Amino acid sequence: MSTSASENATPATISQPEAGLSPVDAVGFAPALARRISVNAAAKLAAELIGRAAQFGFTILAARRLAEADFGAYAYGLALGFVLAQATDLGLQIIVTREVARNEAAAPRTVGIALGLKLVLSAPVLALLAGLSLARPAAATRGPILALGASMLLFSYVEFFGYVFRGRQQLMDEALLISLARACPAVLGAGLILAGGGLAGLAWVTLAATAGAALLAYGRLRARGVVPLLQFDRQVTGRTALWLLHQALQLGIAIGLSILYTRTAFFLLEPLRGLAAVAIYNLAYGLYEPLQILPAALLAAVFPVFAQSVASTAPAGAPQAATRSQRDDTAAWLQRRTLGPLALMSLVLVPAGVLTAPFLINLLYGRPDYAEAGPALQIMMLAVPPMFITYALTHFLIALGQQRWNALLSLVALVSNIALNLALIPALGPRGAALALALSEAILFVFALSLWRRFSLTK
Repeated sequence: MSTSASENATPATISQPEAGLSPVDAVGFAPALARRISVNAAAKLAAELIGRAAQFGFTILAARRLAEADFGAYAYGLALGFVLAQATDLGLQIIVTREVARNEAAAPRTVGIALGLKLVLSAPVLALLAGLSLARPAAATRGPILALGASMLLFSYVEFFGYVFRGRQQLMDEALLISLARACPAVLGAGLILAGGGLAGLAWVTLAATAGAALLAYGRLRARGVVPLLQFDRQVTGRTALWLLHQALQLGIAIGLSILYTRTAFFLLEPLRGLAAVAIYNLAYGLYEPLQILPAALLAAVFPVFAQSVASTAPAGAPQAATRSQRDDTAAWLQRRTLGPLALMSLVLVPAGVLTAPFLINLLYGRPDYAEAGPALQIMMLAVPPMFITYALTHFLIALGQQRWNALLSLVALVSNIALNLALIPALGPRGAALALALSEAILFVFALSLWRRFSLTK
């Protein structure tokens, strides 16, 4: 494995692992490690399913009970808050996970510095959110949109604390907190709507429930022994904060480009084929996108273990070469045990999705003018295998300190997707956009695979 010195030069306060091999450094612990990863992945998947199911059910209820304008304002407030909240992360969360996994003893300082950065970044975001909300022409929607946007900002803090638990391989805690943060606003909001409440009550209930979840997450973290150290020291804290921000920005650029990449078709379909084509593509994409939960759940469990294994150092008196060999064997085993199940899952999902797509579209929406969403979804399913594998490969790059390459991968995907959409949408409409997605994922996979072969510990 070849890595640059600049990528691996990290402040000693957070990135130097403790001496001694952890259990993940020996393949002899593989059965126990496999069980731990399976349990953690199952917990993460269950939390995602429960939380998203609650949100989906609430969305259906809100769409039926709220006035059309109120439902539109509700959706707008959440979308605005979601987009702005990304500026408070910039890739910081997964970098924190990696650093906590590498050196759990330094977690209080690592988390404290990262939390301080997030709080600083939140101030201008909150000001911008307030300005955009209060500038709305309809006075009745200003407060609700501000409250809904702020709730998404607070939800990003729940996620932040969840990523700390992930770094400590305590995914049961992360799963519980994330599912509560999603389900509680949905359940309380549903009760309020059924009781006759409107947009304003719904917005403030959502904000209160999310604030409670954020406080619960912080309290749970402290109860688990991680008390974030927020004191400022110019020489140590300042240098570490700059290093963390530099590491996170490399990933933040990739995340921003990735968000653009996955939304390109929505922006190009309207001018090329009209809003009806956007609606059809959205129905298909709405069933394709949740499939990302599967690799996300598995990598949530694998990533901290992998990051810990590749960062391990030799105990006093142990031969360094032997230790490096043990480390490489463990990391290589983790890579194989991750890529194999993902490939198998994707190969099962593709034929199942292709066969059932038209039926699902008709069952869920039941309108003849939406029938084209069925073929579009069938084409999208071809993107599942490369998407699953690429998801894992990009996480391996982050664990190896090579996250700067993720920005290049996202740029390749974005440029490819724009070109393919422009070429295919005029003739094929939503099906062309779906084909552009599948081809873009294939191109992204090829580039990611070449990088993985360069840095992989599986030789």
